[in-house]
Formats: sequence, structure tokens, C-alpha cells
Amino acid sequence: MSAPRRLQTLENATEMIDHIRAADGLAVTELAERVEMSPGTVHTYLSTLKAQGYIEQRGSEYRLGPTLLTHGEYYRNKNLLFRAGKKEVEQLATDTGECIHLIIEHNGEVITLYDEFGTKAVGTKYHTHWREEPKSYLHCISAGKAILAGMSDKEVWEIIETKGLERQTPNTITDPEELFDELDRIRETGVAWNDEEEVVGIRAVGVAITDADGEVLGAISLTAPTSRMAEDYFREELPQKLKKAVNIIEVKIETNDFHY
Repeated sequence: MSAPRRLQTLENATEMIDHIRAADGLAVTELAERVEMSPGTVHTYLSTLKAQGYIEQRGSEYRLGPTLLTHGEYYRNKNLLFRAGKKEVEQLATDTGECIHLIIEHNGEVITLYDEFGTKAVGTKYHTHWREEPKSYLHCISAGKAILAGMSDKEVWEIIETKGLERQTPNTITDPEELFDELDRIRETGVAWNDEEEVVGIRAVGVAITDADGEVLGAISLTAPTSRMAEDYFREELPQKLKKAVNIIEVKIETNDFHY
């Protein structure tokens, strides 16, 4: 099967948006160098994006515009998982005092759909940053591993070949065979753990959320310092709390009962 046709102009525009976001603002000549186009061509693109609100200009520098915010809010508010999971995320944050995350996967990357910080939550600045930038790895975070466990081996291999298994800490799984063994354990227990695999000093628990057909929609996870994650709490109590929340979310999805 041949690859579907794509519009080069749209690819150019989205590439420019990505570069502007990554640099937190660029002038025309700087952007032209990065996309390897003439300044005149780049200026034409930026003028079009600016007119639509996707880009705004401050002096000689261009930054992302407010229209992107409205599109993001629209996507989240219409998302089935967000509508069913928002209240449960907030309730877990209140009950545990920790960081609770509602996660989805897109193109082998982790995107935070929604999160809530309890009264004891730490690393809020770090988590807030990751709302703006997808994580390019699933293999070392609990929600990511929970989502991977719901995929076929072929799909997991495609992600490994594209994204790799980059080491984040000494505890990160970097061997494919070890990862597949871990995914088998997650399928048996329904729970994924991150034991200082992404950040030293941080543990997390994740549980996948599925629809009535068993398709994984995303995952919910709890993150906290190791000092507050004693073994029984980490391995037994928290998984039960998350499973209970996931059960409620899945029932809401199945019954189409969304009151958020």
C-alpha cells in the first residue's frame, strides 16, 4: 500500500510551529535557518499563521498564539477519557494528597490529558512542564507501561524501534526482553509500577483504562516520593485505590454518564 498523500505546505507550517515552541520564540531569520527556507517564504507562512491566531508577534520575535489554546481546550473537553475521569482524578488527589495524572498515548509518546496536585504533592513544576511537552518514552513511567501492556507485541516493537529504550536512571529498563517480561506481569496484575525508573527518589503506580471492547484509552497514575511510598502502600494499597477509580471511570464510559 502506498503512503497517503500529504500537503507539504501544512507540514512546513506545523514544523515552524514546533520550532517556535521549542525555542520559546524566534525571529524570521532564525526560523528560516532552522527550516532551511528563505526569510521571505518564512515570513509569508508566519503572516498567514498570525492572521489565524496560531502565531503572535512581539517585536521581531514570533511566538505561539492564543488560537492553539482554544483548540487544546476543545480537544480535552470533548475527550471521552477526560470527561469520565476528571472527577476521579480530583478525588484521588484529595484522598492521597499526591500527584494524580490522566495519561494518553499518541505516536508512541505520553501526553498528560489532565492532572491534579494534592496537598502533599511534590515536583509540581516538573509535572506542569510536561503538560506542554509530550514525553518521548513510555517504558519507564507507570502509566506508559500500563498502556504498553494493552498493546500487541508488534505495536510495542514498533515503538521500541522508533523511540528506543533510553536510560533515565539506573533503574530504567533498557533491554527489550526485560521490558516484555515486565509487560507480561502487568497484564497479569493489571498494575504497572515505576520504581525510580524515570526520576531517582520518585515512585509511581499506574493502571490502564479500557473501553467495553478492551481497547486501552489511556491510564491513570499516582506519583510520590519514595519516602512516602512504603512497600505495602506502594504494592498493595495504592493499586487498589487506582483500580477502584478506574472501575468507576470505565463504568461512566460504558454507560455514557459524564457529569464533570
